[in-house]
Amino acid sequence: MAGPIKLLLIEDDPIDQMAFRRKVKAEQLHYEYEVTDLVSEAEHLLDGIQFDIVISDINLPDGTFFDLQEHLGDIPVIVTTGGGDEAIAVRAMKAGAFDYLIKDQDQGYLQILPLRVEAALRQREDARELRESRERLDLALGGADLGLWDWRIDTNKLEVNDRWLEMLDYEREDFDGTLDFWEKLIHPEDLPILESRTKDHFKGLTNAYENEQRLKTKGGKWKRVLSRARIVERDEEGKPLRMAGTHLDVNRRRLTENALRDAKAAAESANLAKGNFLATMSHEIRTPMNGILGMVNLALKTELDERQRRYLHAAQHSASDLLTIIDDILDFSKIEAGKFELSPVDFDLRETIARCLKPMAIRAHEKLLDFNFRIAPDVPDQLHGDPVRLRQIITNLIGNAIKFTDKGEVLLNLRMEPSDTDKARLYLTVSDTGTGIPTAKQEEIFWSLHAGRRKHLPTLRRHGAGIVHLQNARPADEWPHLGGERTHAR
Repeated sequence: MAGPIKLLLIEDDPIDQMAFRRKVKAEQLHYEYEVTDLVSEAEHLLDGIQFDIVISDINLPDGTFFDLQEHLGDIPVIVTTGGGDEAIAVRAMKAGAFDYLIKDQDQGYLQILPLRVEAALRQREDARELRESRERLDLALGGADLGLWDWRIDTNKLEVNDRWLEMLDYEREDFDGTLDFWEKLIHPEDLPILESRTKDHFKGLTNAYENEQRLKTKGGKWKRVLSRARIVERDEEGKPLRMAGTHLDVNRRRLTENALRDAKAAAESANLAKGNFLATMSHEIRTPMNGILGMVNLALKTELDERQRRYLHAAQHSASDLLTIIDDILDFSKIEAGKFELSPVDFDLRETIARCLKPMAIRAHEKLLDFNFRIAPDVPDQLHGDPVRLRQIITNLIGNAIKFTDKGEVLLNLRMEPSDTDKARLYLTVSDTGTGIPTAKQEEIFWSLHAGRRKHLPTLRRHGAGIVHLQNARPADEWPHLGGERTHAR
């Protein structure tokens, strides 16, 4: 771009705002930017300033990124999200966002942000050029780019428009006004089929004449031209007197088709690049995580008091869970490809939940929140299902509850619906004393998430009596199941 990039940062975390400003200043990025932490203020800025790109957190104090869509137009957007919001980030991309970046405590995501900004602007420019090319093509096919001809059969006179001549690189003075001029340009191999179709139309065997032929240009090159025509006048005995039609430069159409094929290939290449990026990042993250696990294991072999050992065990379990999640980073692309699979195993429900909640309890303690969980006594210990998906759902729900609760409590409650069979249904709820989501926005957010995932249901494998749907939140009577042979968990 010739001038500075006009950028809007929508971020409610003051630390991330400060880190962004430092990044721009330290690297002397050619940005003119505005910063806001509210959806309402972002709407006002978008309506008054023509930004080149928007970088937005998904969840904001007075709404979400999705509230801004009608104000964005064709502005490319990069969404940023915390570690527990990946599913919503994927939804944002399906809604039109260019990319998403996962925020980390060290603001490492800012290192690749300038590259993603450049890629987004480049893609927008390519899309704009392709759109303009299509508009020009539409105008051409609308009539201005068609060669018109009118043949008086009884006198052999031929009238053509300027585009007919330009298509073959001829000038008006080169044209003698007879059909002989056209016939001399036809490729010898194409003459038999042309004469046959002309005779069939003269006899009334076809409603219209259509034929593709090679015509020689003034420069001696062959150009494919599509002729479409109709007899427009006959004498009293039905003998053709006049035939009129058009010529279409098929070479130009084929070039356009090739351009569209190239654009499709570029889009497929971009999707492949995104998949490769996810695979590379999962590998890069896995390496230091293995180092962390190794050091925790070594520390556990030293002399520790009970509290230190408990903390290290919690860190060990969290690191192991994170490695499992890293292995599933590509799940989003797997879902789109229809290759998503579950891994059902026998597991201890209470142990799984306890391991999941330990690191959450530390976060709640840091915010001076009361953090409790209740499991009804009739809920069984042993289940058969996918504990990794269950931990992901619990982590997402409780993580958001802690994030948006400044005081009070966060409560996890698990109960079982009575059943006369060997199957049961578990209900898992997370409640908090935070600001919550406005009632008017709940249906929009949750139903959009539900609708976006329903199309992937056929790709999810059935295991025993249950089927796993990765949906975090809906009213209890509408939630899909995450389960296995012993129970269905919600």
